[in-house]
Amino acid sequence: GGLEKQIHAKLIDKKIITPTIARFRFHIADPEKASKWKPGQYVALSFADELDIGYSHMRDDDPKSLNDDFLRTFTVSSRQVSLDGHDQFEITIRKVGVVTDHLFKFNVQSELEVPLQGFGGDFIIEQSEGESVAFVAGGVGITPLLAQAQDLDLGRLRLFWTNRADDIPLVTDTFARI
Repeated sequence: GGLEKQIHAKLIDKKIITPTIARFRFHIADPEKASKWKPGQYVALSFADELDIGYSHMRDDDPKSLNDDFLRTFTVSSRQVSLDGHDQFEITIRKVGVVTDHLFKFNVQSELEVPLQGFGGDFIIEQSEGESVAFVAGGVGITPLLAQAQDLDLGRLRLFWTNRADDIPLVTDTFARI
């Protein structure tokens, strides 16, 4: 069957940047079987094994969770260290719901492994020789740029980035890393 084809991503590092924003690093158990990802793509991860409690017709205590498939996509916020550096990736996310809340609370030592459904999309920031590029983002919407900043001439990048005061540590962290 399809069980032996299932690729897993293991949470190996977590950095809480603000009370609601964190960076999570995952290791791909079998990178040869996973599609090679590129900066600007998203990753699809399934948290069903972790969080699914089965079908419900009604759930008065948590109506939003009703029949949630716990499949989530997150923009990859890291770039490959080298051409063969496809065995790890990072996501920088805001805590907004049951899946992200679970990640924020999870102890990295407890070995969280989730099915990796694949990578997709192509949010590529193209900058021709001598061309200036503008990038507009709000909060964690900066993630596609984080993955591609090293490939751009930052002297010719015009960044328009709004953040809540509580998220200033994300700005500091981003500028320190880039």
